[in-house]
Amino acid sequence: MDTTRQDLLPVSGLTLRVSHDAILRARWLILGLGLIAALAVEVIEGHRLVDASLVAEVLLLGLTIPGLCWLLLTILARQLAQHSRAVDDLERFRRFTYQLSQYQDWAGLARFITQYPTLHFPVRRAALYLYDHTNARLEYVDDWETAAAGPAPLGPRPLHGQRCAACLAARSRLIHRCDGETAGAGWCLSLVFRGLLVGVLRLELEAGAALTPAQANFLGDLAPEMARAAAITLTLPKQMEHAQEVAQVGERREIAHFLHNALAQQLGFLHLSLDRLSSDGPPRQAELRREELERLRDVAGDAYRQVRNLLEVLRSDEPADLATALPPYLASISRRIQFPIDFQSSGTPRPMPPRLVQHLLGFIREGVHNTYRHAQASRASVSLEWLDRQLTLRIRDDGIGFDPARVAPEGHYGLAMMREDVAQLGGALEIHSTPQAGTELRFQLPL
Repeated sequence: MDTTRQDLLPVSGLTLRVSHDAILRARWLILGLGLIAALAVEVIEGHRLVDASLVAEVLLLGLTIPGLCWLLLTILARQLAQHSRAVDDLERFRRFTYQLSQYQDWAGLARFITQYPTLHFPVRRAALYLYDHTNARLEYVDDWETAAAGPAPLGPRPLHGQRCAACLAARSRLIHRCDGETAGAGWCLSLVFRGLLVGVLRLELEAGAALTPAQANFLGDLAPEMARAAAITLTLPKQMEHAQEVAQVGERREIAHFLHNALAQQLGFLHLSLDRLSSDGPPRQAELRREELERLRDVAGDAYRQVRNLLEVLRSDEPADLATALPPYLASISRRIQFPIDFQSSGTPRPMPPRLVQHLLGFIREGVHNTYRHAQASRASVSLEWLDRQLTLRIRDDGIGFDPARVAPEGHYGLAMMREDVAQLGGALEIHSTPQAGTELRFQLPL
């Protein structure tokens, strides 16, 4: 991953350097040839070397005009030299940012940041410090020194005293002199990301060396990239950990909703029914008892299937087919509660994520159970309308209906929970109901 100065010189920079050197040589050649040509012409024309006209023409033709060409070539050479340095710096900056992006771990990134200045600048030691915003101090992270730097390390010790104060106060300037106790001249790079000080890179120059203005400016250009890479590398693991915690909380919430809305109700029904069968005083007819036990068996079977479906959802991310799973699911509910449920589907069904299918089945179960318990309806209907980017689920009944604007929210806690769950899926729940005219729940979910 390390590179040398020669490695960082691009092909375009070499081309410009060659052109610059050729122009510098050519300007003297033109000046000399112009002078020789002017003298030769005058001699051929028969002028004597002591003639005043010969001297004047030689000065005009042999020095003035070639001299102007020499001046123009000199200006051109300087422009090419500046352009070549700019191209070199741009290529070095591009390669630096590319190398910086290759480090995903903090230890490798810190080592690269401290090692880079010692390879490409007259720096014998470099030390990296991170700023602790909680305690308002700089803490040592890593350092690198050249082989000839000597045995005394720059770290590990925190910056302190005037040096620490200067680094913190000069964060608006990305690079600045920072004179310390060491023999070599000291410079500091303030690593600032989004207005916050991430850290400081302290540079100790080689004995007798100095940074040129171009080198100082280039280091100042590198400082924001170092700060950005350090900030991202330090915060990414924390962000991933937070995202995992949020995902786990969401999964636990989904499981809790499922256990509350499905299994708790069914187990409660089983408990009440078994208690009623065991506490009936006079012996019941065998046929009625058999029918009651069959319903309890259906409830237990449905609870088992729901647990199995939940486990399949948690184990798999394969798409599920709602249109195929829904008819037997509705038949099971209808048989258990002895309530007719119609089903129809329009449009082209498509596979859906298992979690979304599980949510839809929960909405249907809750909606049908509310109809059976409260609507005094003779039947219910469930319909699916498949559109290009949306699925519309409707649950209708022919019951007594109600006025949604006048019903207290606490009277329909199940509807409020469904509305919250639909919103988390990016959809919407609309309730249309009129007294004595039935109710329709309309779920609109994006595909």
